[in-house]
Amino acid sequence: MSLKLMKSKELLLKLKDWRFSLSRIRYFYFFALAFFPLFLLSSFRNGLGTDYYHYANAFKYPELFNSDVMGGMDVLFKSLFVTLPRLITHDEIIFFLLTSFVINFFFLKSIFKYSPIISLSILIYVLQFYFISYNVVRQFVVIALFLYFNVKYLNDKKFVSYYILVLILAQIHFSMYIMLFFPLLGSHNYKIITYWFIWIISFILFYMLSCNLINILRLFEYISYLSIISEKFSFAGEAISNFFLGLFKSNNILLLKNGFCVMFLFRLKYFKESNHIYWFNLFLFGVIIQNILVNLAVYAVRLSYVGDVALLMLVPLFVKSFKDKNIRVIIVLLSVLYFTFIFYYRFILIGENGVFKEDADWNGF
Repeated sequence: MSLKLMKSKELLLKLKDWRFSLSRIRYFYFFALAFFPLFLLSSFRNGLGTDYYHYANAFKYPELFNSDVMGGMDVLFKSLFVTLPRLITHDEIIFFLLTSFVINFFFLKSIFKYSPIISLSILIYVLQFYFISYNVVRQFVVIALFLYFNVKYLNDKKFVSYYILVLILAQIHFSMYIMLFFPLLGSHNYKIITYWFIWIISFILFYMLSCNLINILRLFEYISYLSIISEKFSFAGEAISNFFLGLFKSNNILLLKNGFCVMFLFRLKYFKESNHIYWFNLFLFGVIIQNILVNLAVYAVRLSYVGDVALLMLVPLFVKSFKDKNIRVIIVLLSVLYFTFIFYYRFILIGENGVFKEDADWNGF
């Protein structure tokens, strides 16, 4: 009897090992299916992207890294992606192979590790971030690495390791210095009212006021005359309309990001695990940065990228927060439509990063 029991246990262990092996095979298969097309297309893009030839020429002639053309390169980036590869070849293709590998490999590894709906996250990555990486190469190298490694450090309260990694990544691209302040949010699960307060302060005091200071002054000017001249009602209405119109004209994409923030706040109580809170805090951190620095345009956008990528995990988490399958399907379809529209607007209609449209006039939203 005991012999039969031992054999049955061995059989169960073998079955578990077989299932584990099969799951690993499936993982590698689907990961390779997603990774290699993105990696190869990015590596051999041959002129696509507004900064392609800057990087290509700077790889061939490293002295350009310290010139006004490239604005100087961070020392670790230059060492890892220029100096060392040039020991093998002076062909710039190795630069794009290395940077494309790091960006796409670690973005997809993060998606496969943390996303509850991998296919949706990959679609968002392609539509929202993949083609940006054709242009802001250095920054997306550090964002990809940060995205993969730093979740564990903050969840496990390993702040020393976190700060060391951030300082190292900052030597690849200086924008990572902003993440020295991120542990103030990190994986902390604050009360909902605290999150609302933080967001409202950043949105009203910085975004709305800085975008509409002139319209606000005009509004008060018109209101001051209301008790004297009744005709001024029409001007007050015009001032109010200009105020809200200013919100849309100033930074339409940022307004949509704030909309996402509100949407996630209403479902935040369903984000149970610490890494779920981490992704929301990361996104909120990016929105706060851009709200505060809204008048600095491109710089605000660039600094907020590290928070924007949290959408890769947050949108699937938002979908999963609903139990009704029909609601989930509707949200997925709406998400696909939204990101497809943004993709068309940014990369095809306006021509951001010069991937689909050459000599585009892009102001960084």
